[in-house]
Amino acid sequence: LRAFPSDGKPGETTELMNEYNQNVTLKNTLVKGYYPSRHRWGVDARDYIEAFVYSSLNDMEKATEEDEKLIKAHWPDEAKRKEFFAKLGKYFEPWHGDAIFKHVPELRKMPAPAK
Repeated sequence: LRAFPSDGKPGETTELMNEYNQNVTLKNTLVKGYYPSRHRWGVDARDYIEAFVYSSLNDMEKATEEDEKLIKAHWPDEAKRKEFFAKLGKYFEPWHGDAIFKHVPELRKMPAPAK
């Protein structure tokens, strides 16, 4: 869930997420697809979900290690790295849920198109 801190600045979340995604998510060759989704209507538009696509569970695990390398490469100074993530972190609630899904085309309900 997104948070709305009292000291937040308009557009700062987008700016921070763009910096992270441009320098980490999109440079990670193990990430085959990235789909952020935000619910803009409703009570307070807090819903925010990110879907990452990997070729395998093994790649998903390796991608975490690659993210760590990319983070250290973009923010080599530990103090600046901590500052960045503290700033980004204030825009999100301190909890999250994880789910892993697997696409199995053979289990689709619709028949495959005729050849």
